Amino acid sequence: MVVHGTVIRAPTLNTRPYPRLLGQVADACGRVLDFSIYGASADLDALRRTLPEGCRIRLFGKLDFAGSALRLKGAQPIPPEWGGKLRPVYPGKQGFEPDAVRRYVLQRLKAQVPEAAAWLRRQLGEEINEWHLVSGLPIRVPLERVLWLAHLPRTSNEGRAAQKILERLAAWHALRELRRERNVRIAAGHAPVLWEPLARNLGFELTPDQRLAVSEIHGDLSRLTPMRRLLSGDVGTGKTAVFAIAAACTVRGGGRVAILLPNERLAEQVYERIVDWWPDIGAVCVTGSTDTARNLTTASWLVGTTALLHREIGHLDLVIVDEQHKFSREQREALVGAGTHLLEASATCIPRSQALIRFGALAVSKLTCSPVRKTIHTRLWQSAEQVQLFGQVRETISKGAQVIVIYPRKAGARESGTGRDRKSAEDMFHLWQCHFPGQVALTHGGLEQDENRAALEAMKSGSARILVATTIVEVGIDLPDVRRLVVMNPETLGLTQLHQLRGRVARTGGEGWFDLYLSRPMKDKTLKRLEVMTQTTDGFAIAEADLRQRGHGNLAADSSRQSGDDGVFLFGRHVDFDTLESVAGRMAG
Repeated sequence: MVVHGTVIRAPTLNTRPYPRLLGQVADACGRVLDFSIYGASADLDALRRTLPEGCRIRLFGKLDFAGSALRLKGAQPIPPEWGGKLRPVYPGKQGFEPDAVRRYVLQRLKAQVPEAAAWLRRQLGEEINEWHLVSGLPIRVPLERVLWLAHLPRTSNEGRAAQKILERLAAWHALRELRRERNVRIAAGHAPVLWEPLARNLGFELTPDQRLAVSEIHGDLSRLTPMRRLLSGDVGTGKTAVFAIAAACTVRGGGRVAILLPNERLAEQVYERIVDWWPDIGAVCVTGSTDTARNLTTASWLVGTTALLHREIGHLDLVIVDEQHKFSREQREALVGAGTHLLEASATCIPRSQALIRFGALAVSKLTCSPVRKTIHTRLWQSAEQVQLFGQVRETISKGAQVIVIYPRKAGARESGTGRDRKSAEDMFHLWQCHFPGQVALTHGGLEQDENRAALEAMKSGSARILVATTIVEVGIDLPDVRRLVVMNPETLGLTQLHQLRGRVARTGGEGWFDLYLSRPMKDKTLKRLEVMTQTTDGFAIAEADLRQRGHGNLAADSSRQSGDDGVFLFGRHVDFDTLESVAGRMAG
């Protein structure tokens, strides 16, 4: 909002807790409102001397109430030359206030626009007709004019249209580069053996989904272009069997394989299954606890944790990353060399991978059939319902089932900010013990490995009925008697983590309960995000919601951003997913 008025109280400089000018202004109708201007102390002090009582001023800011008084929050003085005009706003940074950035940009705009237009044409390529992307928009002018109007439009519609054109050109460039990167690689060339004979060693029949996924992966492994595929399936749909068959086919065909897993417990479980299924292949388990002196460059099949990233293992023909969302992009691709096939597996893929799937740079195989039927009831609980939720936990235990209670932190009390109401697993373990003496176990990443093993064994044996934990139980934990899982302060976790935690419930089928307890009122945006969990149990749908809420990250092959900013050439400006999707549709057409 813009306010024209007279200063009726000369502003004063207040430096605590942060520098700001506080003053009062009255408009032509005599309405009085307070205003606050933020900035560096020296700049504010200089501004203060130019605003004596009685002077006329134009201020731009957000109008709200401070009690019963009107207030213009975060006000900015408007210089006379900007009166009645659209003024560009650029983000500042340490040492550069937005006003200084604006002056710097506008002083150079006339000289830089032609250079920027030439650079864009080089980036986009001569074959691109930029208007092919922007048909239907209200302006159709040279690219130089688009750049100028994006900074200094005469109307807001002109500015929005010009910026939309640049967003679509940025989306075109990002998608074209993405597809170009995919098509330049050549695979190593080890042909996998037929997979059906190897599948007979599993001891069970594959579901139709599993058979289709294995066939799709096998087809990718037989091509010259290196595979980039995601195996998507909820807990219990059999992802391990699918990627293990792919690995066995590659090894039997003369290739070398590594399977990367997020923790030692899960690595050992997968290794044991592989040895049981194909004992003659000779897989090797590599974790932080294994012999570091062993020569791994001659092993055909490696199964391990991030310890694999710190050993000399030689070239690989296939890399499989299980629980993809637990690794950074650098970790996932550290083992991938020229011509290496990459297969990632997850119940809910990260936003970047979901976007790559949508835009054709990452193939996907989906597992939707589960060997067991189960129904998981998901509910959000408010702080006023704490006693009722506790009663549900007690009732679950009384029926012979087990409960997991998740806390966002493992230990220690946070002394400031919103963390005051976020209890830790260690703090609350003692409280649960008081209510259920001798029936509660504790596990988190700060305990010794033997302590965590003992806690899980207590749950498996039935001597413990409640497991108080952090998100350490997100993957690799198989407790068949768990029927209820309670997440305290779920707003601190992502949808991917929450869906993984829900997969711990009712592993053997039947009914289960997934409770999200909010210890304080939440903003509508947070509630909307968490309500996704109550609306679907489909991991792929949750990943789609996560993508739209968090952003798709940078799609370039060398980027580490897995969500949020897209990293296109529009520095500091986000190209939303809908724009990418629209441009992708035009490219396909």
